[in-house]
Amino acid sequence: MSDLAQLLQEIDRQNEAAYQGLHGLAYGASQHAFITAKMERIAALKERLTPQIGEEAAIKMVIDILEQEGA
Repeated sequence: MSDLAQLLQEIDRQNEAAYQGLHGLAYGASQHAFITAKMERIAALKERLTPQIGEEAAIKMVIDILEQEGA
């Protein structure tokens, strides 16, 4: 699997984990901290993706992944 595909897959996994944290059984401050950590990880992965495909394309890909959840 290419580095690009691995990054996109990891972004998707982090997003799924954040979504489950938001809609799952966790609540309160721990839920907020968990989701914040996942979103920060997605941002870091986007930064690794940017040199490969450019800033605009990286942002679009991340947004596309984030919008898939719950659709």
